[in-house]
Amino acid sequence: MNEKRDAYITLLTAAQKQIPQEVNLVVEEHFIPNCPFPQQIPKGWACPVCGREVDDDAHYCKYCGQAICDD
Repeated sequence: MNEKRDAYITLLTAAQKQIPQEVNLVVEEHFIPNCPFPQQIPKGWACPVCGREVDDDAHYCKYCGQAICDD
């Protein structure tokens, strides 16, 4: 029974990774002299599942295989 359960979980996980998820914006904070608030400058995009940086034109995360979109 455990083999069927493990196979089902593997299949379910693979199917969930095929549903595109929106990427997260990664920002860097830069401090300007005499300014009390830091400036946030966009750095790139991060995978919503593993959090690693992804390319601008990528459709899948090369680290975890999650389908991604930037719409």
